[in-house]
Amino acid sequence: MCPNPARSPNGPVLYRSVPGRCGLQSLPFDPVKDFVPVVVLVTLHNVLAVNPSLPATSVKELVDYAKKNPGKLLYGTVGIGSLQHLGGVLLAQAAAIDIEHVPYKGGSPTINDVLGGSIPMAILSATTVMPYARTGKLRALGVIHAQRSRSFPDVPRIGETVPGYAAPDQWLGLLAPSASPASVVARLNGELRRAYSLSDGHAPLLS
Repeated sequence: MCPNPARSPNGPVLYRSVPGRCGLQSLPFDPVKDFVPVVVLVTLHNVLAVNPSLPATSVKELVDYAKKNPGKLLYGTVGIGSLQHLGGVLLAQAAAIDIEHVPYKGGSPTINDVLGGSIPMAILSATTVMPYARTGKLRALGVIHAQRSRSFPDVPRIGETVPGYAAPDQWLGLLAPSASPASVVARLNGELRRAYSLSDGHAPLLS
């Protein structure tokens, strides 16, 4: 269901939001003008992972391989317009390489095709990649985030290797209608931040 900011201007209705929605051209609302941010609940890390058969053990080696094989390197994501897709586009621009995007409908079919060798690499969430990277079925080359991932502390950010790479951060947050009183938004922000500062509420959200 599409959010209707006019339906509850006083703020009792909150809307879950992710940044990828702002990249869509036709929306029945303005994500900037019709809403105000309440709180970011969690930030997520995406990871560039490859099938071990690909002759690349680092982002630098991957870039070198892509330059020697322009247009032949495919990468999968959960879909067109996703933050993972944007991460691949920005990598291609910053590294001056020609890589082809293959959109899937979700992380499971994407990772299955990488594991099976149908495509050589993918950009997926850290939680999706982690179990396969730990068993050696996938090789994690780079983290797409402003900071390294706690799940992959030894895997560098792509920006550490590729100059000019601006990692698109992925997050999950709550928005309120723009007409919501500032006092209501501030109180919600404070209460939610207090709740998430508790160890039992925060631990499951670590990336």
